[in-house]
Amino acid sequence: MKTERMGSGQRNATLRWGFGLFVIGLACLCALRIAARGLPIMFAGHDMMGPLDGAWRVLNGQRPSLDFYLELGPAVLLIDAVGLWMARGAAHGLAYAAALTGVAAGLWMFALARNRLTAGGALLAGWYCALLVLAPIPLGFDFRTLTEAMIYNRYGYGLLAIILMELLAPVRPDSESRGDGLSSGIALGMCLFIKPTYFMVGTVFVAAACLLRQGTARRLLYTAAGFALVVGAMSVYLRGDLAAYYRDLSTLAAARMGQSPPRRFLNAVTRAVIPGILLLALAAVGTRALDGAPAWRAFPGRRWRCALCAVMVTAAGILLMATNFQPAGLPLGFLVAIVITDAIWADRRVAGQENQRRMIVVFLIAALLGLPLAGKDAAGLAYDFFKSYRPDRPGTVLFTSDSLRTLRMLGPSSPWDGEEYSGAVNDGMELLRRSSGPLESVFSLDFSNAFSFGLQRPPARGGSVCLYYDSNFNEVVGPPPERIIGEVDLVMVPKDIWDPYAFAHTLQVYGPYLETHYKRVAESRWWVLYRRVDRNAVGQPAFHRP
Repeated sequence: MKTERMGSGQRNATLRWGFGLFVIGLACLCALRIAARGLPIMFAGHDMMGPLDGAWRVLNGQRPSLDFYLELGPAVLLIDAVGLWMARGAAHGLAYAAALTGVAAGLWMFALARNRLTAGGALLAGWYCALLVLAPIPLGFDFRTLTEAMIYNRYGYGLLAIILMELLAPVRPDSESRGDGLSSGIALGMCLFIKPTYFMVGTVFVAAACLLRQGTARRLLYTAAGFALVVGAMSVYLRGDLAAYYRDLSTLAAARMGQSPPRRFLNAVTRAVIPGILLLALAAVGTRALDGAPAWRAFPGRRWRCALCAVMVTAAGILLMATNFQPAGLPLGFLVAIVITDAIWADRRVAGQENQRRMIVVFLIAALLGLPLAGKDAAGLAYDFFKSYRPDRPGTVLFTSDSLRTLRMLGPSSPWDGEEYSGAVNDGMELLRRSSGPLESVFSLDFSNAFSFGLQRPPARGGSVCLYYDSNFNEVVGPPPERIIGEVDLVMVPKDIWDPYAFAHTLQVYGPYLETHYKRVAESRWWVLYRRVDRNAVGQPAFHRP
C-alpha cells in the first residue's frame, strides 16, 4: 500500500510538472503570436477584408446566413468577432482570435493526451496542436507567406487532431477517461460550423472510433451528446434557422462544381503520395514494434489499427487538399507519428534488439513526417514576429483608417495585394468620406468589402463577406441580387480588377440590378460610387431572406 501511494504521488507530481511546463510553452507560442507589431501580410491581402467584414457584422448584431451570405461556417466569424472586441475594433484582433483558438486547442489536446501518452508525448501533442492552429501561414506554403487568410483550415485540422487522438491512442490502465467520446462529439459539432469538409472527415473518424473501441453504445451516447450541445447552441444563435445555413452551404457546393473537381483530386493524390507512403511505413513498422506493449495488447484490433488510421489520415489529407487552397502536407500524419513513437518509447524496456532497430526506423520516419510541418509552422510564427518589427521599406503605403492601420500589406504590389491594394482601399475610403455621410452603409462589388469595417460604418443586411465567380456563385446558382446588394445605401465598384474574367461575370449577374436600383454619383482613380435611388420609385423591396 505504501508503494502504491508513493507511485501515485510520484505520478501526480509528474503530471503537475508536465502541465506547468506545457502552459509555459503554450504561453510563449501565444505571446509570440499576439506580440507582433500589427499584422504583416505577405500574401492574399484582399482575403483579410472578408473575416474583418464578417466579424464587424457579428459585432453589430447580424447573424451569418440570416442577415448575409456566408461561404463558410459561422463559428469562424464568432471567433474573429471576439478577437476584434479584445483589440477594441483594430484589425490585429485577428491575431488575438488565433491565439485564443490556439490556447483552447492546445489545452484540449493536452487534456486528452495526458491520459493516453507519456508526459513527453502529451507535451509534444499539445504543443503541436496549438502550433498547427497558431501559425500565420496557409497550410503547405512557405514560412514567409505571412497572412491571416484561410486560418479556418488550421482551426479545422486542430479539431480533427483532437478526434484522432481519441481514436488512435488507448487510455492508460492507470488513468481514467470519463465521458469518453464527449470530446469528439463537441469537436465534430464545431467542424460542422467551420467547414463541411472537416465535418465529413470528422464523421469518418468518429465512426471508426465507435467501431474499434470498447463500449460502443456508451461512446455513441457521449459523442451524440457533445454534438447535440454544439448544434443546439448554434441553433439558438441562428434563431432556430439552421436551414438557412444549410442553404448557403448547398449554394456554395453547387457553385464550386465548376472548379474541375476531378483535376483537383488528381493533383491532391499526387502531392500525398510521398507522405502517405511514409505514414503507411510508420504504421507497419510501429505495429510490429508494439507487439509486446501491454497497453496495446489489450487494445481491440491492435494489429491493423495503425494501418487503418494511416489510410484514413492519407485519404482525409487528399480530400482536404483538393477542397482547400493547400498545395501540400498531411498535418494529421505527424499526430499519428507522435502516438506510435510515444507508445514504443513507453515500452522500450521490454524491447529486444530487433525491436530497438524498429524503434530507430520509426523515429526516423516520424521525424521525416513531422519536422518539415512543425518546423515550417514554428518558423512562420517567428518570422511573423521578426517581420512586424522590421522597419518598413521607404514608400510603403499603409492604410489611412485607424481600424485598418495595423494591417500592413508588405507583399508584392498588385490589385489584390501590397502597396497597390492599400492605395486602392485608401482611395476608396477618401471617396466615401467626401461623397457620403458617416452613417451610410456601404458594400463593395469587389472580391471583399474593406469599407464597412475600415470606416466603422453600420453594416446593412444582405451582401457577402466574399464574392468570387465559380467559388460561391455563378449564373446558375448563387444568392439573388436582392440578397447580395441587400439594403445597403452605397455600392463601390472597382475600376482596376484583380481577375477581369471573374469580375465580368460578377457584373453579368449583379450589374443589371445595380443599374436599375442605384445611380452613379461619384468616382475616383480606383472606384465608382453608386447610391440607392428612392425605393418607392423602384417599387421593390431590397432584401429577401432565403
